[in-house]
Order: sequence, then C-alpha cells, then structure tokens
Amino acid sequence: MGSPNGGIIGVINPTSFGKCTVTSATGSTTLTTQPGTRVVDYLVVAGGAGGASWYYGGAGGAGGFRTSYPGGSGGGASPESSLTVCGATPYPITIGAGGAAVSTQFSNGNPGNPSIFSTITSTGGGGGATTGSCSLQPGSGLPGGSGGGASLGTVRTAGQGTANQGYPGSGVSTSPCAGGDNATGSGGGAGGAGTAGVNGPGGTGATGGVGKESTISGSPVFYAGGGGGSIYFGTPGPGGNGGGGAGAGSSGTVQSVAGTANTGGGGGAGSHNANSTGAAGGSGIVIVKELNKASGSWPLRAQFQARKSGTWVQTQTSLDVDYLVVAGGGGGGGGIGGGGGAGGYRTSFPGGTKLTLTGFGPFNVPVTVGAGGAGTGPGPGNAIPSPVNNASVSAPGSPSIFSTITSTGGGYGRHNTLC
Repeated sequence: MGSPNGGIIGVINPTSFGKCTVTSATGSTTLTTQPGTRVVDYLVVAGGAGGASWYYGGAGGAGGFRTSYPGGSGGGASPESSLTVCGATPYPITIGAGGAAVSTQFSNGNPGNPSIFSTITSTGGGGGATTGSCSLQPGSGLPGGSGGGASLGTVRTAGQGTANQGYPGSGVSTSPCAGGDNATGSGGGAGGAGTAGVNGPGGTGATGGVGKESTISGSPVFYAGGGGGSIYFGTPGPGGNGGGGAGAGSSGTVQSVAGTANTGGGGGAGSHNANSTGAAGGSGIVIVKELNKASGSWPLRAQFQARKSGTWVQTQTSLDVDYLVVAGGGGGGGGIGGGGGAGGYRTSFPGGTKLTLTGFGPFNVPVTVGAGGAGTGPGPGNAIPSPVNNASVSAPGSPSIFSTITSTGGGYGRHNTLC
C-alpha cells in the first residue's frame, strides 16, 4: 500500500551488500558474514563413502551435492534458492568426513558423513556392498547422497541416491561366487549413475558415476564423483570425474584408491584378494558466496547508511579514454657536444585506439611525468673537455606513463671527443 512518502506495491527483494566475498571451507569452521550481507549462494558437498573390502566389494558412492548456483544440484535437480542471512553473524559450517577404509573381510564400505551450512544439509555417500562368503549377504549397494555399488551377492542391486543430491551406483548381473573374472559395481556420482563393468578375462571394472561441475569458487571444478568398481583379473574401474577413487584389480597387484579430499568423491572397491581393502571416501566441502544484490528500492536513508559503512554495492564499469603521453627529453652534451633527443610521443587522438579502463569507479589511474635529462657543461675554463671529462655524459630523459601506456625518454647528447 502507499504512504505519504511514497512506496512500492508487491514483494520487495532483500538488498545485500556482500561484496561477492567467497569463502571455501575445507574443514569445519564458522563463517561470519559481511556487515551488509543479506543473501548468499552456496555449494554443500558431503563426504564420499568408502568402498567395500574383499570379497568382491562394491565401490563407494559420492557425497550429496546441493547448490543454489547455476548448474544445479546433484541427481539432475535445478539450482536451489539462495539463502537469506543476517549481516555480521556467525554461521557454523560442518565438513563431512569421507567413509573410513575397511580391510576386514566381508565388510561393507563405510558411509560418508553429512556436510552442513545453515539450514542446508547434504547426505553422505552410500557405502559399497560386500558379497560375504558366496551368498551369505545380499550384495546390494547402500543408499546415500549418491548410492554405493553392488557386489556379487544374492540380490546385487545398486544403492540409491538421495533425491536432488545424487545418482544411484551400478548393479551387478553376475551370480554369487561367479569367480574373479567378474566386475563389481561402481559408486554413483552427483552428475550420473555408476556404469556397469565388463566381465571375463581382461575385463574392465565399472566406472564411477561422473560428478558435477561448479564455478562458485571462481573456477570450474568437478565434485562428487563415484568410486570405481573392482575386477580381480582385469583392469580396475576408474573413479568418476570429481574425485572418485579407482577400484582394485590386476590379480590383486593393484589396490583400490581413496576418494580425493574435499571433493566428496567415493572410494574405490576392494577385489578378490585377502590384502585388498575398500578405499576411503573423500571429505566434503562448503563454499559460500555473499552476494551483491539490489532490491529495486533505494530509500535515501538506506543509501546514506550503506555509503557510511562502506557496504554500498559497487558495479564494475569500463571507460574508453583518449590520451597523449610525452616523455622527458634527453640532456645535451657539453663542450661542442650533441643535442639531446626529444622524448617519446604516443597518442590515440585523433582516430587511434582508445585505452579502455575497467574496474569499480571512480577510476584512480597513476600518472608518471618523465623528467628531462640533465645536460653537461664545458670543460675547465670553457675549454674543450678532455677524455676524462668525456666520461661524465649527459642523462637521458625519463619515461612518462599513463596506465599501460609508456613513452620512452629521449636519448642524451655526447661530449665532443677531441683532446
């Protein structure tokens, strides 16, 4: 409704002066927001799960992936809404650890741990399944942010991912105790499900599900890749892009690989070998970007307070300028010496290429005006300088500089060299 001082009808979006500050937390900590921050974007990735140990273990699923940033959350979901926060306020951040490695026979992979920022919680990855002694265990991958891979048990289905966080792992079609030529399941990733391996001698372990890329940190980085499945006599399954670890293989000579720290990647699977462990999952990460965001309404009091506190939103602008930059001339030589050269002359006017200044106005561009070079006088009693006197030559002019434009100083004149 209206007011004597004017007003706005409809919803007013919150104004935020976060200066686009980005905080990347790789360990549990507390984030205190900027005084003017009211809105933040976020990426919250949980810890990846560990792979299962021998006998024929499945791989660990990636940690859950939730974000409000363009590109969307895991499992094919759209970006979530930005969070409304208070300025100059501490917010605890919990970084989920990856599921620990397992070496005990017939052990499922340990699940990853959740990562938390404010009201946003991402679920830890689902552990890989173990077969047990032939058919003693079902062999289904465990659920999580992204699901764990299956083993050669009685059921052999993939672990399911959490909605809007990740994808399932991969199942296994081979019957229990089918032998060392058979591939186990891989872990799911934030960007795709685990894929099945290729059975038989010289086969290939299952590839971990691909993670998701995010640019919230300022650079494109993949997170939350699934762990790779194992195969005893073949090539280990690679981990998914986004920190997933590879599975074990090559007749037990190649061990499984842990998920990469602070990516939420799943750990690789152990194979049919008494020394084959299920690898650990990678720890998670939380990245928060405090936004500059306009409401569309700028009361004078709000402007004054923001200017006074130094939190007024700054917009990057560019400005094309003409220039003339002339350097200092060189000093002349004494005693029937040569004259000094003029300073360098550079300009964009008229019709040349202007100089583009980019940044947050107002622009403060340093200017250096080159001094003229010192000259030398005649020899004693106005005589022609001797060779000794000739050693003291005139000075060149100094350069003049404006932004990236530099003009070179003029050259100095020489003494007469007669003796």
